[in-house]
Amino acid sequence: MIELSQRQYLALRLLREYQKPIPGQQFSQLLNVSPRTLRYEVKAINQIAGQPIILSSKEGYSLSEEPAVLQQIQDCRVDDDQQLEKQLILSLLECKEASIYDLAQEYYVSESTIYGLIKRIMPKFHSFSLSLQRHGEWLSCQGKETDKRRMLSHFFFAEANSLATTLVNFDDYFSPFSLAELAQMIHQTLEGLDVQIDDIYIKNIIICIAVCVQRMLNGYPSDRSEAEENKLILSCSPRLTRFVDSVCGQLENQLKLTFTEADKATILAFITGSFPEENEQILQNESFRGQIRKLLDKTFRHFQLELDYSAVFDNFILHVHFLLLRCRHQNFFHNDFATSLRTSHPFIYDVAVYLAYQLEKTFDVIIPGDEIGLIAIYLGSIATYVPTYDLPRVICICPQYHELRKLMVQQLTEKLSCTLDIIKIVSSLSEITDQDHADFYLSTVRTEKNLNDLIQISPILSPIEIHRIEKKNLEFMKAQKRRRLRQNLLRFFDDQLFFCNHGLTNEGEILAFFDKQLQQMGVIDDQFMDSVRQREALSSTAFFNRFAVPHSLEKAALTTKVVYYYSDEPIRWYDSRVNLVLLILSSNDDEQSSKIYNLIFDILIDESCYKKMILCRSRKELMDFLEIHSD
Repeated sequence: MIELSQRQYLALRLLREYQKPIPGQQFSQLLNVSPRTLRYEVKAINQIAGQPIILSSKEGYSLSEEPAVLQQIQDCRVDDDQQLEKQLILSLLECKEASIYDLAQEYYVSESTIYGLIKRIMPKFHSFSLSLQRHGEWLSCQGKETDKRRMLSHFFFAEANSLATTLVNFDDYFSPFSLAELAQMIHQTLEGLDVQIDDIYIKNIIICIAVCVQRMLNGYPSDRSEAEENKLILSCSPRLTRFVDSVCGQLENQLKLTFTEADKATILAFITGSFPEENEQILQNESFRGQIRKLLDKTFRHFQLELDYSAVFDNFILHVHFLLLRCRHQNFFHNDFATSLRTSHPFIYDVAVYLAYQLEKTFDVIIPGDEIGLIAIYLGSIATYVPTYDLPRVICICPQYHELRKLMVQQLTEKLSCTLDIIKIVSSLSEITDQDHADFYLSTVRTEKNLNDLIQISPILSPIEIHRIEKKNLEFMKAQKRRRLRQNLLRFFDDQLFFCNHGLTNEGEILAFFDKQLQQMGVIDDQFMDSVRQREALSSTAFFNRFAVPHSLEKAALTTKVVYYYSDEPIRWYDSRVNLVLLILSSNDDEQSSKIYNLIFDILIDESCYKKMILCRSRKELMDFLEIHSD
């Protein structure tokens, strides 16, 4: 099923009703859009569908008559809420005031729908220090112009998946100039100044400048004070100032604009932190290096990780420097990494959240979720996991003959996808003592004893033999996983910590319920849940609209436990919906507590395992589930 915007869905509906080609001019009038916007919407619909649904000819626009396409058209639906939210946010930022009646007419919805959407989007405005005020049927966005520009920049960053799609998607908004032309101008200016900027930052710079220019063209001047201007200009590097002066000069000639010092200062504030500085000077700041190293050490100790600074520490120092600049100017970097890393590498992302929290406390800044995603990338390259599972211990039975043993070990290393811990090489079974504890045996000679854990191999490994060893290793790993799950996870569950269907509907009610129950049991103090809420504020612990794994920032619980709560009815967990909540209580006295998050996630990420786990109503049922989980 494909999801379309309100306007895209209306376009398909019109084409179905007409049952003949609609001329382009008539079609754009029916949709109340410009011919250029119509062409963009047609292209977008075809891209979303993955094939040409709407065809263009001399007669006009029409629907494809291919049976597969017709079925796809029938299956499409409009993503009303999400699209309407975006349209409403943009409308309220674009104009001084808007009529609720006019908005309802424009978006083909009722006035009550508009009122409901306003309630939902208010927190988004508040997060940028803006407010929505209503006077009768009229709505207006109140706040500083700088904050409106920040919100608009965030809006377009969130919409854009890549620079190419950004240029296509937003040209209709940014008028009379195009983002493609602006991008070319920026690239040429950077080249002329001999400045290299990572591709990852270019989109941010283009959008920031575009938003500032568009607001000026629409009659909204910058509201920065002269003192703010002077302070900002003095703090920026000379080449950043030269870059902004050059781009503004070109835009003045092209668009007949006049950039004030306040306008330039706004652009400087928006793009500082994305623009390179004198890296050597930053790297030679031993005090700053020491601070970052100390925070990394603390973070890695907290999660029981090993450290290897050698490869990327300098790059990470530079990254944190520019991150702090962006935070201080509230010019946050926007990317798609945060969402993907939360789900693909949840543990390392959780480490990044903890480090972000430490950076916030040390440098008195607020770090948003998008920036945490970039921290996670660096941490993934710095951190080395302590192996969760042991390698299978193997004894090889192979007679000593020239280089035969060496050859066999070499083959095992090179040809097998698994890794073995070869603890001993003997010539016969008689050399194996009771003190030799192996998980299985590999033998190049026939043995009189019939051992279940012995695999017969030849001196030159065949594909079949390799498969047998890999299969045996997999069996060992599964058995070990079952043991580890029971040993490292099951002991943290108690029957009195299982709760089901208490009628709780959202994260606030759940956390308050946990707070009351757990304090009465004496496993947390009255401060613990505050740390859990702090962690959730940094980044939600809900995943896949199935489960949430809330936990505290510090190991502040009086004991290490896992609280189990299941609800047949979905629980609203911030922007998600979940049915299962597992609250992790971590104590400093338990060395294994850092592994709980990863163990739980390894189980629940598998949808079939999740469906089985939510049937558990006691420790015994959970034990039975864990017993068969890895089979």
